[in-house]
Amino acid sequence: MQYQGIDIPPIEGAILLDEPMSPHTSFRVGGPADILATPENEADLCALLEWASGYEIPVLVLGGGYNLLVSDKGIRGLVVRLGSGFDSITIEGLTITAGASAKLPVLVDSATEAGLSGLEGLTGVPGTVGGAVFMNAGTHFGYVSDTLQFVQAADLTGVMNRLEAADLGLGYRKSRVAEMGIVVTEAVFRLSERPVSEIRAKCAELLERRKLQPCTVGTAGSTFRNPPGGYAGNLIEGVGAKGMRIGGAEISSIHANFFFNIDNATASEVRALMTKVQEMVRESFGVDLEPEVRIVGEW
Repeated sequence: MQYQGIDIPPIEGAILLDEPMSPHTSFRVGGPADILATPENEADLCALLEWASGYEIPVLVLGGGYNLLVSDKGIRGLVVRLGSGFDSITIEGLTITAGASAKLPVLVDSATEAGLSGLEGLTGVPGTVGGAVFMNAGTHFGYVSDTLQFVQAADLTGVMNRLEAADLGLGYRKSRVAEMGIVVTEAVFRLSERPVSEIRAKCAELLERRKLQPCTVGTAGSTFRNPPGGYAGNLIEGVGAKGMRIGGAEISSIHANFFFNIDNATASEVRALMTKVQEMVRESFGVDLEPEVRIVGEW
């Protein structure tokens, strides 16, 4: 297969050229990626990364497509989405190992049924394990960083490494994964024993709490990070922005920190709505809201 006259390494998974990103993101917006590749094993992933590095082709890793706003012009370079070959989950004693493309709800359920506690805070959080590490996903009841021990990851030249959790710069809804130039392929968590009935009860309680938030269709979830000592949703509601709309993008009338694509919105409309809200909050409260949504592509 050719990319601007360059042979793309053959892999077991799919390689798509000029692939629209809207079907691959929860916002359902985004123009075409030059290349969208879905490697199914480490050898194929490393071959792709080595190839891209050799030709100085930029690489972006796509997890479950949550917390991501892709521009209408799309993404130049290579987008990597790990395939089902990276979704295994294994348990040994108090350790659970999950491939980066494994779904978070499946990971939480697997730990629960094994009587392993520590991941309950991820209950109801969508996405993949790799994306969760990238964002240090979680809730007030627990984050990935609470139990993550280490990850296996490929650097952008295609070399595999083991990295300790402490090396990843995990903080509130962020990490240094992108800055480090790595693709997480596997994560290892250390949990603790607890009766299955108690874990199930805690997960059910947290899932009930999450029902108070809007659904995740057409949204990336929380749009802005909570500022120190406060809540982004309260600030947005405080400036009267609930239900505000630009084009097909609208702020939820239930939870002000959830922005929706309700009517064929463009990425530019979503971003314009985000910018408007930031301006309103800054003017009224003197607070600079920091996007939790990752804004990528060619703007």
